[in-house]
Amino acid sequence: MFFVLIWVVSLVLAVPLLITSDLNTIYEDSSCDISLRICHEQNEIWQTMMISKRTYTLSVLATQYAFPLFSLVFAYTRIAHRMKLRFANRNIPFSSSLSQNQRRKSVVDRQRRTHLLLMCVVAVFAIAWLPLNVFHMVNTFEWVSLFSVSTFAICHVAAMCSACLNPLIYAFFNHNFRTEFIRLFEKLGLRSTTR
Repeated sequence: MFFVLIWVVSLVLAVPLLITSDLNTIYEDSSCDISLRICHEQNEIWQTMMISKRTYTLSVLATQYAFPLFSLVFAYTRIAHRMKLRFANRNIPFSSSLSQNQRRKSVVDRQRRTHLLLMCVVAVFAIAWLPLNVFHMVNTFEWVSLFSVSTFAICHVAAMCSACLNPLIYAFFNHNFRTEFIRLFEKLGLRSTTR
């Protein structure tokens, strides 16, 4: 049911853009028949809508950035707290036994890597999506009067990179993946086998 709600909210948030957007020619060279067109919101159409562009932008900011960021921080904080409790309940005592101390160190290292992984996922989301949301706020509230296609493109690409970076983050923190990746580079002769 939760997934249905997410899809419904996503569709509802997309409808105003569908209605208010149109293709704009931003560059045209008739001598070589080249033109560059982008899909862009039309402010004239926004003025006829039941919802204002400012309200819409704030709604998108809340549902696309603030709520997911809060959810990530909340969920990952809970996960980290439960891991800490589970580790404390194991109560692996320090001892003179080398294997006990190695096991304890292994658990602590694994817990530290997991905490770092969770923090990286949150940080990447926050950093990657912030420029696009700031751009929309600046544009909507007319803090800067000129819409920059290149700035929008850079902000949009940064936000989309968030989804691409997550698998890389998970892979980076996975010891087996790193080991196999290094082994692949060694086989290809791209990394020295001596250290």
